[in-house]
Amino acid sequence: MATLDRRVICAWPNPPPKLHGGLLNGAITDSSNPTHVSMLDNGIQMVVRKVPGVNTTLSVFSVNYGDIHSRQQFDRPTAHFLEHMLFRETKKRSSRRLWSRIMTLATDFNGITFDDATIFYLRTVKEDAPKAVEVLSDMMLNSRLRGTTIEKEKGPIMQEYATYRDDPYYPAYERVESILFRGHPAGRPSVFTDKEIASMRRRDVVQAWREEYTPDNAVVTLYGAVTKAAENAVRKYLSGMAGRLKTPKIISANLDQKRTLETLHSPGLNQAQVVMGIKFPPINPKSDLNHLLAMDLLTEIATDKLWARARTDKGWVYGIRAGIDPHASYAYTAVWSGTSPRRLNRLTDLIYNTLDEMAAGEITEREVARNKRLILRNATANTELVEDGGHDLAIEATVLKRPDLAENRPALVTSITLDQIREVAQKHLDTSRSVTVHLRP
Repeated sequence: MATLDRRVICAWPNPPPKLHGGLLNGAITDSSNPTHVSMLDNGIQMVVRKVPGVNTTLSVFSVNYGDIHSRQQFDRPTAHFLEHMLFRETKKRSSRRLWSRIMTLATDFNGITFDDATIFYLRTVKEDAPKAVEVLSDMMLNSRLRGTTIEKEKGPIMQEYATYRDDPYYPAYERVESILFRGHPAGRPSVFTDKEIASMRRRDVVQAWREEYTPDNAVVTLYGAVTKAAENAVRKYLSGMAGRLKTPKIISANLDQKRTLETLHSPGLNQAQVVMGIKFPPINPKSDLNHLLAMDLLTEIATDKLWARARTDKGWVYGIRAGIDPHASYAYTAVWSGTSPRRLNRLTDLIYNTLDEMAAGEITEREVARNKRLILRNATANTELVEDGGHDLAIEATVLKRPDLAENRPALVTSITLDQIREVAQKHLDTSRSVTVHLRP
């Protein structure tokens, strides 16, 4: 899991993995450096963005299949298992040979399982990008997925999940989602137990691979110093991928919710935490992108206001952040921060009051303009970050179905009006429908 949020240092080392404000902060490009999109004969989309002045290429294979799908389909972490297993043995290479090849080629590599996507990437010097594409294609098309290897990989996955469970703040994030999305896959724990991992079956992993890793559900992204040889390698090595997506669409979460406040205790903490969530309707990024971007800008403005009041004026917090977690079947706005236990109730009231004022229209043209400038500045800077820019582009193409977002982002951000922001705030910052979890020592 990962976050697209890079704006502020939060009250803990890493922001909550599923809460971010990244739609507006992704890389931007202009008409002189457009994103090129093409389709292989078998239906795989290839997305290419060349970035001047860099000498490395990020090669990414991504599918629109993640934790939310595996929770609905199997109630087991099949997406996460596939992320691990596809780095293991193939018909062409043993596990050690595959690992050695990747280590020889890549300056960096990884797989990441998001809620609605899984990505695999290798970063190489541009001359080695065709070789990286060949390795990725071998992993995606020729994995053996042996039962004995799956059994071995259960241990590393248990240990990975143990690191999340050892985070004393993680239960607060999980509890907010379990209340907001009770009865929906998003409300189920995203960190599986050792017992659930131990019960993982090979047939489920193989079924997910065959049904989800299909040309019509996959995107190959090349970002940075992209050569024709790398593009040709995509056509050469991935044209043999076959199949058609079979998984049914995930049901949408309902929007019913009453204000709820719960308290959890975690002995040994020195700081109390507050996490608040408010549901909003799932948004189709193709037809409602302006609305979604307005939501994202709204949370940037909320962060500005909360920071000014809780940090600058009161001195209560080290960091405070608002963000959105939008998906095809569920979505919510969240605020999270940490403070001393004796100030937790007052900080929570400050958050409620700030959001209530925003919902009542207390947002100024100056605040909108300032946050637009900040967003466009950050987006320009992100263009130069090959890994971050490549990840953003892969997600925009795979999940949002908008590989052209980079070209359109400046115009879309500029076009958002104060009236739009106020309308969105009135609809979606209703604290009478919020879920708040306190985590106390």
